[in-house]
Amino acid sequence: MIKKTLMENKDKPSSSKKTVGVIIFVAVVLIGLPFSVLSAYFLAFRERVYPKTFLCQTLISGKTKEELETTLLSLSAEKSPGEITLIYGNESFSLDPGIVKYLLQATSEKTLKIGREKLFALNLRQLLWLLRDGQDLTFDFQLDNQKLDSEIASISANLYIPAINPEIKVVKTPQGTTIAVETGKNGQEVDVRSLKLQLSQTLSCPQKKITFNVPVSIISPKISQEMAQQTKNRASSLLNKEVKLTLPDQSWTISDEEIISFLSFDGGYNQAKIENYVKELAKIVNLPPENATFRFELGNNRVVVFKPSKEGITLKEAELTDVIEKKLDQLEGSGENQEIKLPVIEIPPKISTEDVNSLGIKELVSQGSSFFRGSISERIHNIQLASLKLNGILLAPGETFSFNQSLGDVSQDTGFEQAYIIKEGRTILGDGGGVCQVSTTLFRAAVNAGLPIVERHAHAYRVHYYEDDLGPGFDATVFSPTADLKFTNNTPAYLLIQTNIDLKKKKLTFELYGTKDNREIEISKARVWDRQPPPPDLYQDDPTLPAGTIKQVDWKAWGSKAAFDYKVTKDGETLFEKTFTSAYKPWQAVYLRGTGN
Repeated sequence: MIKKTLMENKDKPSSSKKTVGVIIFVAVVLIGLPFSVLSAYFLAFRERVYPKTFLCQTLISGKTKEELETTLLSLSAEKSPGEITLIYGNESFSLDPGIVKYLLQATSEKTLKIGREKLFALNLRQLLWLLRDGQDLTFDFQLDNQKLDSEIASISANLYIPAINPEIKVVKTPQGTTIAVETGKNGQEVDVRSLKLQLSQTLSCPQKKITFNVPVSIISPKISQEMAQQTKNRASSLLNKEVKLTLPDQSWTISDEEIISFLSFDGGYNQAKIENYVKELAKIVNLPPENATFRFELGNNRVVVFKPSKEGITLKEAELTDVIEKKLDQLEGSGENQEIKLPVIEIPPKISTEDVNSLGIKELVSQGSSFFRGSISERIHNIQLASLKLNGILLAPGETFSFNQSLGDVSQDTGFEQAYIIKEGRTILGDGGGVCQVSTTLFRAAVNAGLPIVERHAHAYRVHYYEDDLGPGFDATVFSPTADLKFTNNTPAYLLIQTNIDLKKKKLTFELYGTKDNREIEISKARVWDRQPPPPDLYQDDPTLPAGTIKQVDWKAWGSKAAFDYKVTKDGETLFEKTFTSAYKPWQAVYLRGTGN
């Protein structure tokens, strides 16, 4: 018995070894065989397109890169679009086939990357799907979007039908006043997004002839007959009603026609129309504040009011829009006319009439002058007008004066006439010729007052008007917005700008009144160097002038450089010093020579 047991125990290790061997064999078969198959599969299709792969329904499985590129080239050459036609009803439109360019290399690279660009597990999954279902690829391509958009815009313009919005009208006839409601009419427009999407899908596989319908969207503002009748009933109840808008010294009325136009077909009010009405009203109501203007009387040695100040007002547009809507509700509910006191903000002027004795304007601080002898009448007119616009301006302590900003728009719309100006290297007729005489004269007054000059520009060439007294270099040209004259009032009080024109002597003078502070001003004489003679006269043929006629349109001037020194001191301390340098180009005379009949 004991011997048998020992024999049984002796056989057990041999049996276990056999079991383990079977398991290992089965594992090798189960794992190794598929691995061998996959390895063989990958090796067979190395650098080739995997099975069951199509391109626009053409089988390309097993092709190498070179074979694939040959196939792509053949397909694109054979099937590239020869015509692209869009249809809408009985109309047809053509698109230029040149808008599309097929990208063969990109298509080839995309195809060969299938099953090769991700993790092994994901690649394996993709290949199993490919073996089961297959895959039909499309071409990569590029569109000339600028050209395509232009051609689609042309098609859109042909097919566009504007919608006619519903409208309510007050109709007045000899028989009486009635309400008419038009329900509106649908319109249409090309659905550009859908059109481009459909075109892209169609072009993804080349076809010699492409035809498809233009997708069109309906624009539908039309209202129902029920909504039209409800609005008509509301409008009828508002006939002969009004809303009055008031200010202390004036008033406006919103008539029944305007009130009815505010009605919305959804039962409320068209807020956009009310806002637009308020915006237009604001253009009439809004008034900027007007500063008081003053004049210094030398005889009495005091400042007097030349023009009293005036408060400005600004309409509260958002608040008024809300109030009008509420009043319209009350008007429909009660049937009684309504009144609205306009909500406004009062804006006080910076300088009021009462400030006349608190501005510190006690005496003449400085003056500057220039001559305009020989000016044509239009130039003299502009000098007078510009001087008048600047007369009476007050400059607060620390404030910087801008000539362009103070003068405003210079054009025929603001009263200026055409006279000679320098523009783009030529002397030509332009609006406001002569304004630079005014800026030059004011520049001289500012320098004589010892004020800091923030911005100043010399003319392109020497102008004789500005050299009759001081010589070259004491001029200041302006041309908005590129060239301005700016200076700062660094005196202890306000400065009053006052102008004086002597038409008999052809002399313009600017006077600055304020309070002197014992500053001393040193201004050197002009230094002139690097003189250059003008170029030879230029003659240009002009067929608009009769033959034999000569007309001068530009005048010669010597070129040079000029400078003067400017130093301001106070109580022995230098406040600032500066050298103003000017570089004037030599200027040629230009003549027009008539060649016409």
